[in-house]
Amino acid sequence: MEKAETKGGEMTTTAYIRISTEKQEVENQKHRINEYAAGQGIKIDNWIIETVSSRKADREIYQLIDNLEPGDKIIVTELSRLGRSGVTEVFKILGTIQDKKASLSVIQDGIEIDAGEMSTQAEVMVFALGIASKLERELISERTKAALKSRKDQGVKLGRPEGYSVLNGREPELDKYLKLGINKSAIAKLMGVSRGAVYNFLNKREA
Repeated sequence: MEKAETKGGEMTTTAYIRISTEKQEVENQKHRINEYAAGQGIKIDNWIIETVSSRKADREIYQLIDNLEPGDKIIVTELSRLGRSGVTEVFKILGTIQDKKASLSVIQDGIEIDAGEMSTQAEVMVFALGIASKLERELISERTKAALKSRKDQGVKLGRPEGYSVLNGREPELDKYLKLGINKSAIAKLMGVSRGAVYNFLNKREA
């Protein structure tokens, strides 16, 4: 993160850039953001630049959103830069920014959330995102059902194979606890499985 010094309590403006690995891509986004900021008379206090490979839990966009104060502003070039796992993620990020009474400017898509209030154009875009998210979930569900039906029609037995147990392959660990005289309920907790899984596995093994 490239961060400028700001006085405590002051509203800040952060430019957020998400890239793959190309330096040129950074420069292009920086140029568009600087051009937009200059035209709007906005001073950018912080720059956040992160790569697409960042794990979701570590992404700086989430740290930025968590620390937003009312009146803070985020500027991005495109809506897709906010999320990488689909419209559902983007939709949630927009909702959080709005709930925090912060502002967002998405240059290419023309979205403006000003201190938690969406412009009409932004509302239309977010509504469209909501529809897209719903369609995305329905399509995934339909594809999953179609794939399962196809496998079933081909005679493939669905579900876990007969005799499957979460303890398969963990017999040495299980036997070690049994030799130590640990009761089955405690073993289940130690191995992170249900008590029933331990009992069923042992019953099948002893049968």
